[in-house]
Amino acid sequence: MGVLRYKIYRDLWVNFGRTLQVVLIIAIGAGAIGMIVGTRYLVISNMQSAWRAMNPATINLFIGPPIDEDDLIALESEDGVVEIEGLGDSNIEWRLNPDDEWQLGGLTFRANYEEQKLNMLELVEGDWPSGKFVSIG
Repeated sequence: MGVLRYKIYRDLWVNFGRTLQVVLIIAIGAGAIGMIVGTRYLVISNMQSAWRAMNPATINLFIGPPIDEDDLIALESEDGVVEIEGLGDSNIEWRLNPDDEWQLGGLTFRANYEEQKLNMLELVEGDWPSGKFVSIG
């Protein structure tokens, strides 16, 4: 047993710099893992509450060609459908001034922004789009 004690003592104290480096590496790694796991729980709970606040749709159907209000009413009468709301989207090209380059964008629209039911958007400032006006987000 004396040889084993001597070897442990020699490995730890003769190469003290290396021993200190290993201890610091393990401590920093354990601290980093703890911070990542702790942050994950904070971020996920905030994301879940924001997700629930927008009342997300359980199913999103992408239908082409577009359907009208009568078809939406018919879909709402199906068994198991609690709520339905129609949205439209399109790819667009836009520019602010005639001399600017065209830029690609996506346009999402709904019939009434004041009475949103599903996938609700929050108005940060300004007015909801209407007529020939759009909102940018």
